[in-house]
Amino acid sequence: MFIIGALLKKLVHLSYGLSSILGFIGVKLVLHALHESGVHVPEISIPFSLGFIVLVLAVTTITSLRASKKQELQAAREQPDAAEAGGAG
Repeated sequence: MFIIGALLKKLVHLSYGLSSILGFIGVKLVLHALHESGVHVPEISIPFSLGFIVLVLAVTTITSLRASKKQELQAAREQPDAAEAGGAG
């Protein structure tokens, strides 16, 4: 349980990725409904859909881990500065 919580704290861009995926699914559903009604619209294949979902999740995971690593490094740099400032007074 704690592992999942720690992982979710590191995935800071996950909400953007999930929003993109939900938007894509919404567009796909609308296009499918139009296609079933006889309107000539492009069809989005299952392999394309799965590829899109995997790509978005991979990109958001990579960017999230990079961003959280950068935040950790920034916090580590600021930590000694704050300790020195507190001890000097």
